[in-house]
Amino acid sequence: CTLFQAERETVLQGPWLADARLPAEMTIVPWLELDAGLREELYGRLSRSNSVPENLDPRWNETGIAPCSVGMIYEGKIAGWCIAYWLDSNTVCRWRLWVDPALQRMARAVPLLAETIRRGRIYGISYGVWSVSADNSAMLRLLDRRMKGYLNSAKPEWEVQKAL
Repeated sequence: CTLFQAERETVLQGPWLADARLPAEMTIVPWLELDAGLREELYGRLSRSNSVPENLDPRWNETGIAPCSVGMIYEGKIAGWCIAYWLDSNTVCRWRLWVDPALQRMARAVPLLAETIRRGRIYGISYGVWSVSADNSAMLRLLDRRMKGYLNSAKPEWEVQKAL
């Protein structure tokens, strides 16, 4: 995977991110303020299917979720999210960015990411650190094409395991 770091004010200068908005039929809501019924419906869907990779599952570490995190409501259901977790008092990490596969080709993840970063101002978040799996070619292409000039760093990271 590749480990990325960015400063909020620098990355928001990228026009593709600064101008990112969802169409009127989609709504962004603070993740921590989601309606309990919507959350229960989502968690039920997630339990019944494998549509979300484990590393993007929003149920992971719910107590560590940063308040800048958001969800996307479409047709009365949660259809995407950008969840960040606290690393320290001004840095979030381990972003979980996911959009329903039927909406992914419409670049709906970009407004979610942008809104999470914008909301970081309210909570004193200046930096973000995240990794992207080597098999996530679409996100790596997006980062290379659109964000490269706005990042503090992008470093490859390897995991080595030995069976004992």
